[in-house]
Amino acid sequence: MPHVDSPGHISARLLAAALATRLSAVVPLPIRVVVEDLGSARADPDHEVIVRVLDGAEPWSGQGISDSRLEPDEDDQLLDLAGSAAVTILDGVQDSVSRILREPWPRLPSGAMAMPAARADEQHLYLWYGSSEDNAVVTLKPIAIKEITLELPS
Repeated sequence: MPHVDSPGHISARLLAAALATRLSAVVPLPIRVVVEDLGSARADPDHEVIVRVLDGAEPWSGQGISDSRLEPDEDDQLLDLAGSAAVTILDGVQDSVSRILREPWPRLPSGAMAMPAARADEQHLYLWYGSSEDNAVVTLKPIAIKEITLELPS
């Protein structure tokens, strides 16, 4: 993924909510994807949320993400971290959905499982399952960076 930097801070809660909404739109019913908030962002500097897969009402495994994981160090770029975290969540959701269905999901025309991937530009985070963005078998609606970014205080 190319290095793109964005002013502000990527929020784990906002990223998780955007991913859960988009994943729920593409997973087979009655499977759903929801967000569990594990506390108050004000009280916990390492605020964590879980993106959880449900089979009807039955909870399956979840993938956690925290605000501290989305804080870049000197070698990281903010949107690279967001893309990497998103792919990790897509991978975890994919594992749960495949276990529930007892078959690969989503499936490439060859029958193999399509792997998740991402790219970012200054405006959007693009996510898909497939060998490339142009050959995706499932493409999620792009996430506007402003949808998941909290402005840094001046």
